[in-house]
Amino acid sequence: MVAGRRADGAEYAQRVNVAAELVDAGMSTVDAARVLADRFAVSQRQARRYVEQAASGGRVSAPEATTVFTVSCENWSDYNQADPTNGAKAWILIEFRGVHLL
Repeated sequence: MVAGRRADGAEYAQRVNVAAELVDAGMSTVDAARVLADRFAVSQRQARRYVEQAASGGRVSAPEATTVFTVSCENWSDYNQADPTNGAKAWILIEFRGVHLL
């Protein structure tokens, strides 16, 4: 992990789940935190947080990957939120995984 970067959802889930495995195997909180700190190159304090989360809440599921995108529409500045029927009318239909989004 790059120093100062926050773990994403998948990394967080992996770390908590590894911590849960260590706790379930009977490892003490201190020893489990030490193993996590070494394995994932995080501080002892952060590793202890993963172990505490695993001990209190058990395993967690990783969130699905997401994609962020920007859509730019010509004449969109003519759109008036107060009166959506006034100005340029642009309808965008986006289909993602079979779900239609407007």
